[in-house]
Amino acid sequence: MHILQAENVTKEIKGRLVLDRLAFSAEGGRVYGIAGKAGSGKTTLLQVLSGVVRLSEGRVLLDGTDYYSAENSLQIKSQAEINEL
Repeated sequence: MHILQAENVTKEIKGRLVLDRLAFSAEGGRVYGIAGKAGSGKTTLLQVLSGVVRLSEGRVLLDGTDYYSAENSLQIKSQAEINEL
C-alpha cells in the first residue's frame, strides 16, 4: 500500500519552475532518499510534501487522502511560526 503519493506535483517560485510534474509513491515501512545537485528542488519537494509551502499544481495523497483538497486543507504555517515550535 502506498502511504504517500505525489501526482503531477509542480512548484513555481518567483517565476522559476522548481518542481515540474513530479510523480512518485512511497510504501510504508521503507526508507527513501532524495538525491540531486544543489538547486535541483530537494528541499522544496520536502517542504511541499510536509505542507510547509503550497504546491502550484498537482496532488499529494497521504494514506489515500488528498491533503491539499478544500475539505482537508492544511493549515500552512509561516516560517516564523515553525521556528517557534
